[in-house]
Amino acid sequence: MHLSTTSFIIGTITGNLLIFVFYFIIYHGNLGTRLSLRFYLFCVSLIILRFLLPLEFKYTITYPSTKILPMVFDAFNSAITVNKYRISITSVVLIIWGTGVVIKALTVFLSYRKLRIILSSHNNLLDETDCDINRILSQVENLLNINRKITCVIRTNAELAPSIIGYFHPVILLPDEELSESELKYIIAHELNHLNNKDFLWKLFLELLHIFYWWNPAFILLKQEMGMLLEMRADTQSVHVFNKKQIIEYLECLLRIACLQNRKQANSFSSNFINLEPASIKRRAKFLLNQSNRLSVFQILGASLFLLLMMLSTCFIFEPSWKPQEEQDHEVFSIYADNSYLLHKDDNTYLLYIDGELIGEISDPNYGEFSDLPIYEYKKETR
Repeated sequence: MHLSTTSFIIGTITGNLLIFVFYFIIYHGNLGTRLSLRFYLFCVSLIILRFLLPLEFKYTITYPSTKILPMVFDAFNSAITVNKYRISITSVVLIIWGTGVVIKALTVFLSYRKLRIILSSHNNLLDETDCDINRILSQVENLLNINRKITCVIRTNAELAPSIIGYFHPVILLPDEELSESELKYIIAHELNHLNNKDFLWKLFLELLHIFYWWNPAFILLKQEMGMLLEMRADTQSVHVFNKKQIIEYLECLLRIACLQNRKQANSFSSNFINLEPASIKRRAKFLLNQSNRLSVFQILGASLFLLLMMLSTCFIFEPSWKPQEEQDHEVFSIYADNSYLLHKDDNTYLLYIDGELIGEISDPNYGEFSDLPIYEYKKETR
């Protein structure tokens, strides 16, 4: 397998098409509510894999493109003059893409640096003997049977929603607001499930991949949808030991935190308790109240079909195919059944046409390359 310009283009196009198919499934009437979270995560993982591997494989079938792709490649290989310097369109595109990569990478780095500054400027609540956080944290860890230890819990009024950051040394960020003990339990349970699911690594991986696909708006939709699915999974795992009343209290906690944090933003490196978009909160609430984690035959067939679509997207590729220069200059000709034909005349001779142009006359239509050409009857015009 190898990477080429056309394989990258085809991989991006088919990846975008898979995203649109996925969004159609989610928002198509009642279909979205009938599918489980595992089905959604499976489909999104396949799409991410397609973007990660825009390659030509050993089984990939190549189809030549003699018109559209050669025209596109010729346009990109053409040059423009800027201050007496000639530069190809391809070079301009690569410069723009590279600049975007650098800017996006700097944005990610500054976001991480901002987090480090916040973490270093706050006290660890776990070190305070008069704080109830240690007791609440232990209760939630035992309730959910999670053995991963939190190294730090801080309260901050920075522009961050309640979230967890890091994997090897995880830190929980709580808002600097008055929260009840039950609200703290709900928030901590949610963040511990993010840690147990390794959601930080998923977010970090998508953020790094987004650096290279910064120009693709469909990839932004994919990243947002993956973030939402991770939140819904943490919600589901947090309330699986709750009764109906506690689930309602959990949803009320979501709404209250959303109201308190309505001006604060999520960070790319954090897994957040709350997404402040009203549509996101509504979707999470609806999913929690109507969740179905059972994998039905319908879902298995749907997942198999989605896997088949992803595999089919890697089976075919189009490559530009140019005619030899001698053929373009009409010094030589290529004879194929799709560009040539014969006209049978009354005197048992045949007129050879290539690309609609009369080339000459032949006597034996079964000779060599002529044997595969379609034959039509020659009709003279009458006056």
